[in-house]
Amino acid sequence: MSSENKEMEYNEKQKQVLQWIESGCEHLQGTMLYRQFGKNIFLKADFHGKQRKYATKIIYELCKSVGLHYAQFQKENLIPVIKEAIPLEIPRSEKIMKEVVHIQAVLPVDIPSFAEMPEVLSSTNMAEYPPIMRRIISEYAETFQERSKTHRILTEMPQGNSQALKTKCAEIFDLVKSFTIRLEYLFKIRQQFEQNGELPLEDEVWPKPKELPDWGAKINLFSVGQERNFNFVTKMIESVDCVINEFFIKPQTAKSVPVDDLVDLFCDYYKQHPCQDLFYYWDRYSDHRQPNVKNSKPYNEQAIERLEKRGWRVFAKVHKGMEPPQHDKYLLWLNILKGSDPRYPKFIINGRNCKFTIISMNNTRVTEKEGKFAKDKSSERRDSILPEEATHFGDAVDKRVWTKYGCVLYKAGGSTFVSPRI
Repeated sequence: MSSENKEMEYNEKQKQVLQWIESGCEHLQGTMLYRQFGKNIFLKADFHGKQRKYATKIIYELCKSVGLHYAQFQKENLIPVIKEAIPLEIPRSEKIMKEVVHIQAVLPVDIPSFAEMPEVLSSTNMAEYPPIMRRIISEYAETFQERSKTHRILTEMPQGNSQALKTKCAEIFDLVKSFTIRLEYLFKIRQQFEQNGELPLEDEVWPKPKELPDWGAKINLFSVGQERNFNFVTKMIESVDCVINEFFIKPQTAKSVPVDDLVDLFCDYYKQHPCQDLFYYWDRYSDHRQPNVKNSKPYNEQAIERLEKRGWRVFAKVHKGMEPPQHDKYLLWLNILKGSDPRYPKFIINGRNCKFTIISMNNTRVTEKEGKFAKDKSSERRDSILPEEATHFGDAVDKRVWTKYGCVLYKAGGSTFVSPRI
């Protein structure tokens, strides 16, 4: 079909929906139109015979299906007032979960129920909004639809008390809950903008992926980094590389497999994080295996598999070539910590969350031999020093920073020379 024919067909669809709206939005005719033009198979079945429940929703869905602007019609009072219509009412997930599998799961009290959250953030002309607000309004509508579909799956789960069914229902419930939390967050941002014109920071609304690990006989740890467009130290809008958190497990305190316990600590802490992408930094020389276990997988492979099982999308990163000399890492840090070279990122650490990272880096001694600098890692072998205060956390930060920025030292225009005043 030619593009011209497609456009004619599309306009015909719009014309039929417009005629239906102008004629008063008779529900049965609307369900027939949606069966022709709609894409959501669940709604095609659900709309039929449920006029009170979906009187307003079917108008919105039909407009969306054929490319008409529902919000603009509302502004121009083209949508008829249907007295029989009531808001989309869906019971709280807590009640549904108890009815299905008797799982005790309660939404936080400050999260609105489904009936309290509007399906669409009412708007005038979308073009009048700043780009970030247009993106927020669009995401809100998409998230609402996803939550409705997921909630419907939850309510249609079979009854029973098997462990497999309980686990599946709990997973779906957590997904519905995460959608609800995201909707409330977007709703509050929109309210703040409408009331006082306050615009959010983009990387606060859509945080960038997390960046992690370091494995050892005495301690297993994650150092968590993230790029931001706001410097919390200088209060300036600028690109900055942050160390935002740390997690560690000692083998003697692990409840099960240390790698699994460490991954679970991270996943539990960030379970509500809206971005589930993770850059996983490791080096080929520290990919140990579990001792005394035949055919065990490398620690990094175990960790990545468990992260993916917990819902994270993992992108493994490893530095190119051989292990870099400590001297070159030292020069890289000198350039970064100067904070004045535009080729290198600004670097900050969350002092509240990263206590042991700061201790580790501050306590790391530098040695010099034949004019080359090296890191003194003897603290890792001393029983008098806690593993979390030894050089392990500093090594984890080193690994991530070198993999990301080490190439800058050798690029054209770069240099391994630094000012003697540093």
